Amino acid sequence: MSRSMSHMSMFLGDWSDLDENEFYQALQTVRSIAELEGVANRRRVLRNPNLTTWSEAQKQIILQRKYELERDG
Repeated sequence: MSRSMSHMSMFLGDWSDLDENEFYQALQTVRSIAELEGVANRRRVLRNPNLTTWSEAQKQIILQRKYELERDG
């Protein structure tokens, strides 16, 4: 598998499985607060309470992305 293919496929699974750097990179593809809210609340949005909850580090990365999106308008 090519490097670009493996890079793309890492975003197809549940983002809670990504390490902190991969998760940060994945969140850089989120372009709006509404989209970020969907990611942050994916268990409710997808009606799947069995998905893994976010780690504390992932929660902090989500909040960081929120502040970036709010700042950059």
